[in-house]
Amino acid sequence: MLRDPAAVEAREEARPRTAYGRDWTVQDLDRLLRAGTPRDIGLWLDTSRQTVDETVGRAWTEGAVG
Repeated sequence: MLRDPAAVEAREEARPRTAYGRDWTVQDLDRLLRAGTPRDIGLWLDTSRQTVDETVGRAWTEGAVG
């Protein structure tokens, strides 16, 4: 599960449109992604407690392809 689903919900409410559609909750999307996506695909970041700069810094260093 998300470390802080309330942070994602607050971000979603502040957006001018709903990214998940009316039939999805943040928790539903999190469960679906975790159950349906292999862990060795992509870089899994929980950014709910990070600034933009912290997220970009981690993605730049941890997401580098060698």
